[in-house]
Amino acid sequence: MILLLDDEEYSKYNVRILLVGTPTDIRDYFSKVKESQTIVNRTQEVAEVSMLSDPQTKQLLSKGFFDLMGYEIIDNSEKKFNKEIFLNSLAWYSGNIPQFVHELGLHVAIESEDAGRKITHESCLEGILSWLKSSLISEHTTLEKNINSISTKVGRKNQVIYSISTIGFSEFGYQAVEKKLRELFPISTSGKSLNVSGLLSDLSTGDNPILRKTNKGTTYRFIDPKLRIMARWLLDKKTDESLTIRRLDEAIKF
Repeated sequence: MILLLDDEEYSKYNVRILLVGTPTDIRDYFSKVKESQTIVNRTQEVAEVSMLSDPQTKQLLSKGFFDLMGYEIIDNSEKKFNKEIFLNSLAWYSGNIPQFVHELGLHVAIESEDAGRKITHESCLEGILSWLKSSLISEHTTLEKNINSISTKVGRKNQVIYSISTIGFSEFGYQAVEKKLRELFPISTSGKSLNVSGLLSDLSTGDNPILRKTNKGTTYRFIDPKLRIMARWLLDKKTDESLTIRRLDEAIKF
């Protein structure tokens, strides 16, 4: 089809073809085509949309909900819910991934539509839960198989999963994870040897891995960014540094 665009019968219509997929998948596909070099010469790769920063995510949500669609936030001091908390919550739960920001925002918008485009604590909660149930169930199952138990005082594996879920970049090495681990759990890590590299290796192997080693060989990333989001949902850190695993319907808080 791409080669046909050189034919004058088709080129006169100024047709353009968009191939959607990851660069690796598309390159793999081209490598199996006889005219691969000819086709590659006629294609141009568009850079992927990377993870947004917190301010970018909140700007996108604010423009969509309030500037373009005219939604209104209904403050609730008892529930500690207001515009800033709303924007922070959607940024946190979407992991600043553009596609997830869009999907999550859509679910909240639908839940708030019947209330006259008024976003309440309840409609926001229902929107987040609706997206969770429709998009992240398989990730919930995978993550549960990597978590130690329902509640642990010092579960190092759980602490590592919690720590990497809070790291604000997609790739991380054991040094960055250990730094975050000691920052979040100073009491239980004080003076202890943590073996973070071994735990990261464990989380990237087995039947239900949640991490993948990058091409660099020294860093890891989540197999799917939804696993990061699910970890943020399920693991609840208490003031005594213990981690509790919440049920899905308990896992959303502002």
